[in-house]
Amino acid sequence: MAAPIALIKFVQGLVEGNPGEAMAGVPGTVVEVRNNDNDNVQSWRINLVYTPPGSSVSVASPLAQNAADNEPLALFTPDTIPGSYRLQLFVYSGTGFSGVSEQDIRNFVVPDPDHDIIFPPYQMLPPKLPLPGTGYENEKPDELNIGGQPFGWDGYGNDGLVLDFMRKTVTGTFAGTGVGGFKTVPFGGSVELPANSLTLLEGRTVVDGYLKLNGHLRVVGRRHHPKVLPIVSEDTEIPNNCIVPVDADAGPFTLTLRNRGPVNDIIEFVSLSDAVTPPVITIDGNGPLMSGLPTRQLTTPRESLRLRRRKGHSHLVI
Repeated sequence: MAAPIALIKFVQGLVEGNPGEAMAGVPGTVVEVRNNDNDNVQSWRINLVYTPPGSSVSVASPLAQNAADNEPLALFTPDTIPGSYRLQLFVYSGTGFSGVSEQDIRNFVVPDPDHDIIFPPYQMLPPKLPLPGTGYENEKPDELNIGGQPFGWDGYGNDGLVLDFMRKTVTGTFAGTGVGGFKTVPFGGSVELPANSLTLLEGRTVVDGYLKLNGHLRVVGRRHHPKVLPIVSEDTEIPNNCIVPVDADAGPFTLTLRNRGPVNDIIEFVSLSDAVTPPVITIDGNGPLMSGLPTRQLTTPRESLRLRRRKGHSHLVI
């Protein structure tokens, strides 16, 4: 009795995947789960063993089966929750799920729509199949071999999904937008934050250049760890206990301090301008005085102004 071969092939709409290859697709369109080679197949079963947490698509064992048929086929429709849909195929050489059998496990994935990242499934129910070359029975290509790369999510070689994730995170090239990730702003350079968005900087953040604030910028960190808050316009209220590199060349404009805060908090303004006569940046105490004056100004190249909060909510220029 010849052994059948199990090797899943996905089809979604007009897109036909390669045999034995995981597939990245879109939500809301029916996915066909087929077997590539049906010679010697007399019965079959297809299980959906994992769906993304929160998905409306339920795990189903079986998703489809037939005890006397040689063309495995199951259908499901991924919803908008990004993640992996893990399919398991059994093929049998005899009817009634009898005879020699083989299985394949493969993932259809919906990438995260904002970042184009692929979220892996839980791979222990059932366990992963052995990889080609291991010498174990039922060897199969990695079930997350998106695009044919052989290393799946683990990425033991140079082309796995974990490496793809790290590259996108470090470079910020999510979904081809160049938005997000770890940002490096070179000295004297700039980076523009997207409009109508929130960028959160947590803990110690150092920016040598400056950010153009089209969205909202919030800095979170422990009070005694000074925050670096780059400013290029007067639209942001200056919090306590931070260092503020100011792009004076975007001025002139006025920066406003918060009128209350813990005693001994230090705020330092540093002009980034190298111009001989840079535009004037005015620091407004917002009521409390700064060494007796309601305002202070940055008027010279690379000038700095350092303030310490005192009792009575005034500031001492130090």
